[in-house]
Amino acid sequence: MTIGEIDIKDYFDQETLDALEQAFLEFDTSGDGSIGKDELRDLFAKLGKTLTKKQVDAIVREIDSDGNGEIDFEELCYLEIVMSGARPQVHLIDYKTFLTEKVIKQLEQWFSLNDMDDSGAISIDDALKIAEQQDVKVTMDDVMGLLSQVESAAAGHINFPCFCALWALITNAQKMINYREYLESEEVASYRAMFQEASGGKSELNRKQVADTLRNTGFVRVRRHLTRIWEEMAIDKKTMLDFSQFCIVIVRLMKRRKYREVNPETCTCANLYEEGFTVK
Repeated sequence: MTIGEIDIKDYFDQETLDALEQAFLEFDTSGDGSIGKDELRDLFAKLGKTLTKKQVDAIVREIDSDGNGEIDFEELCYLEIVMSGARPQVHLIDYKTFLTEKVIKQLEQWFSLNDMDDSGAISIDDALKIAEQQDVKVTMDDVMGLLSQVESAAAGHINFPCFCALWALITNAQKMINYREYLESEEVASYRAMFQEASGGKSELNRKQVADTLRNTGFVRVRRHLTRIWEEMAIDKKTMLDFSQFCIVIVRLMKRRKYREVNPETCTCANLYEEGFTVK
């Protein structure tokens, strides 16, 4: 997980974000939207967390996505997520960005089978039974903890969107990345040419080919970073990567931030043609 892949609104409600921003602004004495290492230590000391200079140096190296040696507000939120072990919240996430259409359709079938009275809701007990039937390891305490901010859960029932969001979290689903929201069209064209050359015109690359291609292109410490990325993306040695996955690996390596929103429902064929994307 890198800063570029995180939507802080999946983790924190507006009240929490406002409190974090207020603390950040208090230490942003220059008003330029960033704080240095000393200010970062002071900020966390105020929050009751003591960090050594060595720890701060390591933190900045890890999360300073633009490499300027300072931390902006988004990077601070990412740091808070890592340090506190925060997880996305059921009542905050859009489950469609975590689950594929195939998974959602399957969940819809299971939900309907348990919604006997067509009320649009199922019991939390039923949701837990579905998880158990699918060998998802989760306890009632885990589920209730995840549903703590969901009003209807207090009465023991959840609706379909809530069920899907819960499923995304108990199965540790990763938020899906649309690489077009992170890479400029010129970059995509360059990476497409790189991919086609490495694959010999084929549609897939194996892990070794990806690593060799990126290393030859100038990416540094590729092996160490890719080990983590393979694990996060559940890519084993036998897995072949298509061009989309290749671009997602690059986004992760570069710790890119989203620079635009691409809505599949409003994106036209002309948009795709201009950027060199195929229908596939």
